[in-house]
Amino acid sequence: MIAISNGMIEAVCNPLTATLYPDRKAGMLNRMHMWFPGGIVLGGLGCWALDQVHADWRAKMIMVLIPALAYGVIFLREKFPPTRPPPPARRCPTPSRPSPPRRFCGCSWASWRSP
Repeated sequence: MIAISNGMIEAVCNPLTATLYPDRKAGMLNRMHMWFPGGIVLGGLGCWALDQVHADWRAKMIMVLIPALAYGVIFLREKFPPTRPPPPARRCPTPSRPSPPRRFCGCSWASWRSP
């Protein structure tokens, strides 16, 4: 479950961060990823502290749910930017006679046809 949620966060947050900061993609992605281990450490310390006071398992679940609900409220009020359109497809030149391609241009052999 944790792996699925981590993958979903990566799939959504990376393109969103790159869209929000087109001139500073690398720096902002580094800042975002810098806090993933920090969250793991802080969450582990919080669970350890709840274990020390012999808290019930429900207290640990509340410790996870409160930030999740807070983020949900924050995100519901935000307006996200439109995504960028994909780049146009590259087309390979069609040779005048059927011959093997002399250089790679990103196309498969099946796309080379005679006129």
